[in-house]
Amino acid sequence: MESYGANVGHRMSAPPPALSETQRRRDNKVWVIAMVVVGLLVLGVVHLMDMPRTNPEDTVRQYLTYLADGDAESALGMLTRPMTDREKRFLTNDVLSASDSRIAIESVESLTSKWSVVSRATVRATMSVNGERFTHDFTVYHHKPTKDRPEEWYLFDDLLVHVAVTGDGVPGFSVTGDSAGVEPLSTGWQEYYFFPGVYTLTPEGRRDGGTVDPQTVVAIDGTGTSATENTTVRFN
Repeated sequence: MESYGANVGHRMSAPPPALSETQRRRDNKVWVIAMVVVGLLVLGVVHLMDMPRTNPEDTVRQYLTYLADGDAESALGMLTRPMTDREKRFLTNDVLSASDSRIAIESVESLTSKWSVVSRATVRATMSVNGERFTHDFTVYHHKPTKDRPEEWYLFDDLLVHVAVTGDGVPGFSVTGDSAGVEPLSTGWQEYYFFPGVYTLTPEGRRDGGTVDPQTVVAIDGTGTSATENTTVRFN
């Protein structure tokens, strides 16, 4: 009797039922799906963390606003192109502010979806100069802000217009608004950059005492497709 009672008090539990092959496959499938979902969530969080906090079009709009306001020095400071002192001789506030016409901004829009923006974007700007309307597609690159470079975007290209000047017997010329004095001329072509606008170039007479008329530079976008653009000056 005692032995029987002890067996009743310590009755052993039945072993768990074995999983069928169908159930095992179903559980594996659920586990795989769960891992895929977790992986996608992690990738989504990483992508959101890497996405820019500001818009690329804001950088282009700021650049164009500087040009429209006559602030050539701030616009020049946004560019990454290396330039010689001669090339940027007339990229000053005085010269741009004295221009007979500066750009008027119509629209600035990104052509790259904000969800696909990671390293670079294309921004289209529509504007006008001297009554002529044109568009320009800017390439803007992104980098993570640092203490020394807090901005997220920087311009890869610009709106610098190449102007060539020469003179036959003319020792030099000046540009309206420029306070740095006469720019000397040699016998060959000399190259400069101007921001979009309309500028008056005045020769310093001729070495033989004759007179030479001023000429007008009309800088639109430098593509040569504009009907009114004039970027070549020959004093004679």
